[in-house]
Amino acid sequence: MRKMNKILTFVLCCVLLLSVGMTACHQEKAEKNGRTEQINPNVSAASRTQGIDFDAVLGNVAEYSVILSPLATESEKYAAQQLITYVEQITGVAMPYAADGEYTDSKVISVGRTAFLESAEVTADASTLGTDGFVMKNKGSALLICGGSDRGTIYGVLDFLEYHLGVKFLTSDCTYVPRDAQAVVYACDRTEIPAFHYRVYLDADAFYNRDPEFQVHHRFTSEYLKISEDMGGNMKWWQGYETHNALAWAQTENYVVDGAIDPKYTHAFSNDGSKIIIDPVSAGVYCQYAADLCYSDGINEDGSYSLTAPDGTPTALGMAVAGMKEVIRGDEDENNYYMFGQNDYFTRPCLCPKCIEGAKKYTDAGIMIRFFNALAENIEQFVEEEGIQREVSIVMFAYQYSSYAPVKKNGAGEYEVIDTSCKLRDNVVVRLAPINNNRFVSYEHPAQNDTTYGDAYMREWGAITDRFMLWDYTTHHPLWYWLYWTLPSWHDRLTTANQIGVEYVLLQSTHQEYPIYQSILERYVLGKLLWNPDYDMNELIAEFHKYYFGDIADHYVTEYVELMITAEYDALEANNWSQSTGLKYASKPLLEKAIGLLDQAIGEVEASDLPREQKDTYIQRLEVVKLQPRYMYLYNYMQYETDETQMKIELRQFIRDAMSHGAVWCREGCKFDLDHLIFY
Repeated sequence: MRKMNKILTFVLCCVLLLSVGMTACHQEKAEKNGRTEQINPNVSAASRTQGIDFDAVLGNVAEYSVILSPLATESEKYAAQQLITYVEQITGVAMPYAADGEYTDSKVISVGRTAFLESAEVTADASTLGTDGFVMKNKGSALLICGGSDRGTIYGVLDFLEYHLGVKFLTSDCTYVPRDAQAVVYACDRTEIPAFHYRVYLDADAFYNRDPEFQVHHRFTSEYLKISEDMGGNMKWWQGYETHNALAWAQTENYVVDGAIDPKYTHAFSNDGSKIIIDPVSAGVYCQYAADLCYSDGINEDGSYSLTAPDGTPTALGMAVAGMKEVIRGDEDENNYYMFGQNDYFTRPCLCPKCIEGAKKYTDAGIMIRFFNALAENIEQFVEEEGIQREVSIVMFAYQYSSYAPVKKNGAGEYEVIDTSCKLRDNVVVRLAPINNNRFVSYEHPAQNDTTYGDAYMREWGAITDRFMLWDYTTHHPLWYWLYWTLPSWHDRLTTANQIGVEYVLLQSTHQEYPIYQSILERYVLGKLLWNPDYDMNELIAEFHKYYFGDIADHYVTEYVELMITAEYDALEANNWSQSTGLKYASKPLLEKAIGLLDQAIGEVEASDLPREQKDTYIQRLEVVKLQPRYMYLYNYMQYETDETQMKIELRQFIRDAMSHGAVWCREGCKFDLDHLIFY
C-alpha cells in the first residue's frame, strides 16, 4: 500500500482558497501569501462540479424567477423555498415565481416535475436516478433541476446553491453564505447519482436528531433521523425498538414469572432462567431475564422449522414471528425495513447442545442465517396473506460473533456457502458491522489478516447475498477525545462497499458527544465521500477549514491535521499497520507542537482586526480543536511529567473547559465527572 494511499500527503501550511466572489466553487489554484498553493496535486479525484461550465455565464441569479408546477408536492415547494431563501441572503433580492407552461428561452429555474421541464425535453428518469439522484441542465438561459424523486429534487437545488452560488453547509450551527449581488448561474449539464442509496454519519447531531434540516443539507437519510415528508422524507425503517432488539421482538416480558423466565419457555432463550442477567448495553429491561434468544430453537436440521415446541409452547422462532407480525400489521407508516438485532455480546451467549453442534456445522453466522430465513419466509407469507402492497425486508445484524460469513472455498478457489440453508432469502438484508476490522486500511489490505475478519471478508459475504448494508466505525469508542484518524482509509473502504452493492452505509462516530473536532471535520468530509468516494479528501478538508476558521487560522488547522495524521500513519506503517498503534503514536514533542500550532492560530485571530464577535467565534472553534491534543497529553501525563498534583489541576481545568463547550461524555456510556476527575 502506498503510504497513506497518497491521500493525505499534505504540503506544509497548505490550504485551498476557493473564490468567494462570483462563485466559491471554481476549485482553482489560488494565491496566498504570494505563492500558489494546492493540496496534493497528484491525487486523481472526481470533480465535484462535473458538468458545470464556469466559462459560460447564463445570467445574474437575481434576475431569475422560479417555476413550480401548480401540482407541486410539498417537497418541491420546500426545494423552491430553499432556493429563494438563500438567493435572497446572497444577493438581497427575493426571487419571484413564474407561471409554469411551455418552454421558453428565459431566465427561470424550473424546480421539480413541471410542464416547462417536459416541454424542454429534459429527462429525469426515476429508474436511472433512483430516489436521490438528480439532473441539472440548462436550455438556453433556463436552468432545469429535477430529481428521480422529490428528495432528489431537493438535493439538486442544494447542489446548485453549493456549487453555483458558494453556500457551504458546514455544521448544524454554521452555514457559510457569500454576499454577492452579482452571483451568477452557469451553463450546466449535470447528472448526479449517489454511490449509496442511504447514507449517514452517526455523530451526536444525527443520533439525537438535533437539526433535521441540516441532515437534509448534507444529503443524509437514516433510521436515526426524523426528516419530514416536506423535506424529502426518510428511509422507511421501523423505529420502534433500538438496535439490539431480539428480545424485544420476542416480547420476552410475556414469558417471565417472578423475575425469571418461566421454566417451560427457557428452551427459547440463552438462559436457563436460574439467574438474572443485567447488561445495560442490551435491549432495555428485557435483558434482565435472558442474554438473548436461542437461534437454534425451532430450526430443524434440514432447514425446516417449527413455530411451536413439542410441548405446545412457542419456539424462539415462533415468538419472533408473532412479534414481527403484530408490528407489521399495525404499522401505519408502512415501512419497508424491520431490523432484528442480536444483543450486544462479543461471543454467542447460547451454549445449548443444539447451538454448539450447529456452530460446528454452519458457524455462528450460519445459525443466525438459518433462523432469519425461517423468519423471513413466514413474514413473506404473512405479507401476501394480509394483502400488504409494499416491499417488506428483514434486516439481519451481522455483528460480533455473527460477523463471519458461513463460506468455504470450492475446487476453483472461489467462495461458496457452507450449506444451502445458509444462503439468505431475497427478503433478508445483511447489515454488516465489522467492529473488529482494522479501520486504518482497506478491507482487502493484508493487515486485515491479523484481525479476526481477514482480507477476504467482503468477498466472503458476497457469496451469501447481494443485499448489503454496512455499519462501520470511524473512531475509538473507549477514548472519544483521542485523535484516532481513519480518514485515509475511507476512499478504499467506501469504494469496495460500492462495488459489492452496499445500499446503505452508516459510519458511527462519537454518537453521544458534540465538541470533538475529529467528528466535526469528518461529518463534512465523509458526508461528501458517502455521495461519491472518489472526491478529493484533501480538497474537502481544506475547504472546510477555509470556511469554518477563516483566512487567518485555516492554514494552521490544516497543518495541525497534517501533522497528526502523518505521525499516526508513519507509526502505523512502521508497526505493520497494527491497529493498536493508533492509540500509541502520540509523543510529548508531537503534542506540544500540535497545541502550539493551535495557540498560534488563536493568537493571530486575537491580534487581527476582525470584529470582536467574529474573533470570539473563531477562537471558540479553535479551542474545541485543541481539546483533543490536550486530552491526549493528559492521558499520557505521567509518562511525560512527574507531578501528579499538577496533572490533577490540569485535568480539572480540561474537564471544565470541555464541559463549557457542551461536553458530557468522555466515552460511550461514561460521563465526565469533575468531582471525581473521571475523563477516560
